[in-house]
Amino acid sequence: MGSAYGIHVVTHYLDDRADGKVLTKKDHEQLIFELIRKIGKPVALAALTTFAGFVSFCFTSVLPIREFGYFSSFGVFASFIVSMTFIPSVLLVRGPRPLSRNRKKSDRPVDGETAFSADPLSDAIADAFTGITRKKRIVVTCSIALILFSCYSIPKLIIDNVLVEYFRGDADVSQSDQFIRDRFAGTKTLSVVVRSDEPLGVLHPDVLMAMDGLSTYLAENVPEVGKVMGFTDLVKRINQVYNADEDPSGIQPVSPMARSDPGGEDSFGFGDFGVFLADTAEDSTTDSGDDTSDDTAMSFMDGNLTRLDFIASLDEALRRANSGSVSVRELIKELKNSVNFDGGSYYEIPANPVRYGKSSREELATLVSNYLVLLSGDISSYANDPLEPTAIRSSVQMKTVGQIDTDIVVSKIEEYVQAKFPSTVQVTVGGMTFVERSLNRLVVQSQLISVIISIVMVFLILSLSWRSIQAGFIGIAPLAISILLNFAVMAATGIKLNIGTALVASLAVGIGIDYTIHYLAAYNREYVAHGGASGFLRRTFVTSGKAIMINAISVGCGFAVLMLSKFNMLAQFGFLIALTIFSSSVVALTVLPVLLNWIQPEFIKKEE
Repeated sequence: MGSAYGIHVVTHYLDDRADGKVLTKKDHEQLIFELIRKIGKPVALAALTTFAGFVSFCFTSVLPIREFGYFSSFGVFASFIVSMTFIPSVLLVRGPRPLSRNRKKSDRPVDGETAFSADPLSDAIADAFTGITRKKRIVVTCSIALILFSCYSIPKLIIDNVLVEYFRGDADVSQSDQFIRDRFAGTKTLSVVVRSDEPLGVLHPDVLMAMDGLSTYLAENVPEVGKVMGFTDLVKRINQVYNADEDPSGIQPVSPMARSDPGGEDSFGFGDFGVFLADTAEDSTTDSGDDTSDDTAMSFMDGNLTRLDFIASLDEALRRANSGSVSVRELIKELKNSVNFDGGSYYEIPANPVRYGKSSREELATLVSNYLVLLSGDISSYANDPLEPTAIRSSVQMKTVGQIDTDIVVSKIEEYVQAKFPSTVQVTVGGMTFVERSLNRLVVQSQLISVIISIVMVFLILSLSWRSIQAGFIGIAPLAISILLNFAVMAATGIKLNIGTALVASLAVGIGIDYTIHYLAAYNREYVAHGGASGFLRRTFVTSGKAIMINAISVGCGFAVLMLSKFNMLAQFGFLIALTIFSSSVVALTVLPVLLNWIQPEFIKKEE
């Protein structure tokens, strides 16, 4: 972009010397000073409006965009100073040397009229855009169609910061992320934290059951969730291991006599867990010498009653599976649980006081608290205290890519929490996914703020410089078309509005207004010089068209180089900026002259 202002200085210098005359040093100096006076205002306005476009980024709360605004604003200012001081100084030092090729201005017939002629490129550009401008109805119809198409497409624009999509599909980080999402539980996580101010509040069965139910609900009903782990998994596992030898139907309560017996089980401090009972059946069998294990096995295989019991056990296992159709693996698992194989029937949250030999659910909270003593390890990932936690956590691992899919998971969690969790606890959902959500919101917010600020500043600059509010409205009209087209192309091509592409709209204002300013200055200059007579419009294109097109092509190609980047955000940024520059220049050379010819504003008729 730094080349834009210098391009206008050099191009106009070459055009002013196109008559091929040999100049004295004094005449050459006078030509340069006159050149600066002629283009000083449009170049200064172009720099000022571009500066305004970048300064608008300084008001956003997204730090990378704000820093971008600081440095870009300084860069625009420095480029303008160099273009208006260093380049003319070099031309003065160089002196009135002959041009490398003969450039001549002449009058030639065009459409039966005498027309101003410069070099072939200027003539070709002038002839092309003059012909387009004369077809006012076609230009207006195409502009309206473009605006309607943009308004139709913009609602389909996707607002999302998908970090992994910043890289191309063949990048290592993209392939690794895809592999983990396909083969494992995903690469994105969020946390569900449950807090309570009451003692043992988070260990109450109602809270633990709700938290465990949330895990089951997410794993079974939300396809975006790959895995859920948390504090309740620790509780269920220690409950399973500790009660591996208990009766599957429940634990017998400790008798008052056993509790008061100083030599009983409670003397070891395990009264809250239950009692360690000897296997009396095994002892009695051994003592009697009557080995009935073979008979029992034969009875199980051949006896009618045992077969019926086995079938009943299968039916019970099928019922507990809670499904009309289960796999063999699931059926065997439920069958094992029915006999408490490896403590399987106790892999649960202690919620039924009768089953655990307790008289209230509050005693079950004490039971879970005692389980934590047995864990005696670092559980800081799931609880804020190893013995008396006031906050517990579950980790939800997701296979989602963007924030849109993640928001689905978050909304499901919030709905479940609202419906199932007791009011005695506070549930907080957090994690890096909320950073992405905030970034999405701030990107949209900063986009709107930056665009509004830049458009308002450009409107004020144009209105004050031309001393006409009408000039401000006419100047921003082509910008509106370019900005709408930018968003429409993003929606049509699937380019998401993210932290990189959010910069484009404000840049479109800062860059695109340059072409409008230069064309307005040339249009005013030629209109005043020829009194609005026939042929002034073509002279406007001859004197400004080539400079605008060279500017647009050079700056556009400078940004288009970014399309070669393997970093998708940069590639998309480069494509959209190049597109915006091209559309802004074309609109300035087509729609703007049609508007000026149609409205014929008073500020154009005034001499600068």
